Amino acid sequence: MKKFVLLLGSASLALSFTTAASAQVVSEASDAVADDDAIVVTGEREYLYREEDTDALGFDIPLAEVPATVNVITEDFLEDVRAYDVEDVLTYVPGVITGGFSGGTSTTFLVRGFENTATYFNGLRQFRSISQTPSLDNIARVEIVKGPAGAEFGVADAGGILNFVTLKPEREFSAEAFAGVGDFGYRRIGSDVTGPINHDGSLRYRVIGAYSERAEWRDGRPDETPRWTIAPSIAWDYAPDGNLLIEYQHTYSDEPLDRGIFYIEGAEFLTGEDNFAPRTFSQMQSANVQESHVDRFDIRLSQDLGANFGIDLAYQRIVEDGFEFQAQFARIRDLYDADGLTYNGSTAPVPYGGSRDEETKRTIDNISAVMRGEFEIGITEHKIRLGYQRSDAIFAADFRGNGGVGRRIITNTLDIFNPDNDQELTFDGRNNNLSFTNSQDVESFFAQWSGNFGDRLRIVAGLRHDQADFFTRFDTTDGVGTPSPNVSEEISFRVAGSYDLTDRLTAFAGYSDSYTPQSGTTADLEPIEALHNISYEVGLKAELFSDRVLWTNTVYQITQNNIAAVDPNDETNMFQILFGEVRIRGFESEFVGAVTNTLDVSAGVALQESKNVRTEDAAVEDNEFFGVPNYQLSAFANYRLADLGLPDLAVRTGVIHVGDREGNAENNFELPAFTRVDFGLRYTLNSQTDFDLFVENLFDEIYYEQTQGRSRPENGIIPGDRRLVQFNVTHRF
Repeated sequence: MKKFVLLLGSASLALSFTTAASAQVVSEASDAVADDDAIVVTGEREYLYREEDTDALGFDIPLAEVPATVNVITEDFLEDVRAYDVEDVLTYVPGVITGGFSGGTSTTFLVRGFENTATYFNGLRQFRSISQTPSLDNIARVEIVKGPAGAEFGVADAGGILNFVTLKPEREFSAEAFAGVGDFGYRRIGSDVTGPINHDGSLRYRVIGAYSERAEWRDGRPDETPRWTIAPSIAWDYAPDGNLLIEYQHTYSDEPLDRGIFYIEGAEFLTGEDNFAPRTFSQMQSANVQESHVDRFDIRLSQDLGANFGIDLAYQRIVEDGFEFQAQFARIRDLYDADGLTYNGSTAPVPYGGSRDEETKRTIDNISAVMRGEFEIGITEHKIRLGYQRSDAIFAADFRGNGGVGRRIITNTLDIFNPDNDQELTFDGRNNNLSFTNSQDVESFFAQWSGNFGDRLRIVAGLRHDQADFFTRFDTTDGVGTPSPNVSEEISFRVAGSYDLTDRLTAFAGYSDSYTPQSGTTADLEPIEALHNISYEVGLKAELFSDRVLWTNTVYQITQNNIAAVDPNDETNMFQILFGEVRIRGFESEFVGAVTNTLDVSAGVALQESKNVRTEDAAVEDNEFFGVPNYQLSAFANYRLADLGLPDLAVRTGVIHVGDREGNAENNFELPAFTRVDFGLRYTLNSQTDFDLFVENLFDEIYYEQTQGRSRPENGIIPGDRRLVQFNVTHRF
């Protein structure tokens, strides 16, 4: 609470200072220019879900013409769905669903059926955090590039990548302050101020500060899970053909891990008829802590070299310091019969397996240097990008004062039928240490080309060479562990094209081929080969309702081979084998934009068919992917009631339907289908102040977002949020 009050005071002070300073700049600027050039702050705000252009494939291309499936979540959409974090909004994107990362608080998603293991900030790769999701307070949009995007982004996943684009300083002054309260301890407060520093706006700033606490309604959770962000940035047009951008962001959070609930058959007195534990159940303890400080520093320079060429340079450094204490792994497995699904009748309390007590540090250094150019040959227009990128990431963890495999053994037990989540923990006294080091260094050279052949045909091609050096080592008090290096050199490429069948209808097709490095070795100490990802897609894009709406339809197939698994002949579980190939086929349709001047819509549908095509494990041969629905529907609409004589009132409604999903690789239990409805009202007073009421899960549907896919589902099933009500106020200056 002290941090809440401190940030409130700091934000208010910063807002007052920057508002006064910017107002003075605006006033002075207006005296120096003609009246029709003066800066005017209207306070009006449009709600637009459609982005016009994207540079996700390396070149600035209209979304209606880009020869790939690219979904863009705009800042307006993020605000309208009242997203606390990105998990709240991505299920509205066809073909994307929340993943199951052991109940951790990091970001993990399934994109076209494949786990997304890395995200990107402003186009540069991140080393996935275990303890923190990206703060949305400083996000302008989220881009989802579907299919293997190795030619553009380097090491990438088979289903697609997520790229977070941050808010930038603007030439015109604007400022807003916001605050919110809601069920189960939800609260939010902050401000966003941007504007010119000098008279012509060539030097400008932005300062964002925010504090929030999510709604905590599950047992075993702390009363407060704070997160705060401060993000200043400066942009400088130092010449007519050159600019410099400097960004800094610090985010603190304390959101402990949540292992979710379990599934067990034959214990209806505990689970009810659906065999899932109550959604409020938790094996975690309220004393758990997972603190994380993340600092991100970006500097970017763009300089034109004459009329047709230029250079773009970028450096990004991310440092995460974390501390974690978790009482975890209550041995719920003791309740299962030999089949791993059925209740064995035991009513005895189950012991805890141990605790996780560690300090962590992650450091990422990204550099990028790109030479760009454009030229014409006859009636054809060409753009090129030649570049070099390097990403050096290291993660180190020290498990302090631990026994066994890096854990102190807890002597407490948990009564599953009447759990006590507020216990004073006791330990058995064993005392050893474990250190873990993992590094991921990737060096890349790439070339990209875009060609326009007349007004209707355009082609994009990219080629990239990546050398990935992955390294893992465990050290204990008994000595330094044996390192497990893995070096791979691979080439990724993309060829795609689009053709305008009419002025408003575009056909596109693409092929992409990429690799994802894997850690580990075979029993012969040979490094495991990289995953090989191949994607085909074809589609149609149509601009409707006077070009305000973009309707994208795509058919695709993705295959992935060189999948690694634990060697069944290795009793130590240290070695791996390459055992198979998987495939997913699907259809996606997205309809997004302004149907009328008062109605904005984002809707989508995804149909998916997944299959283990070839494996060495008969138990999963021909099975579907776990956690991947065969169908997914979503729609979100914002209707401003101006046509009904209420121009200051807007109604928002969202519907998400997700079909049945297999619960694990063996396909022997399912997560049931669900439908969630969200609802919101916004009233705007004097074009400056918004009063916003939003209800997530209006009908309080009990549903399960995802599963970790365990053969014995003793934990890792993540229940969706119950009905949550929040009220927010935003004032623009």
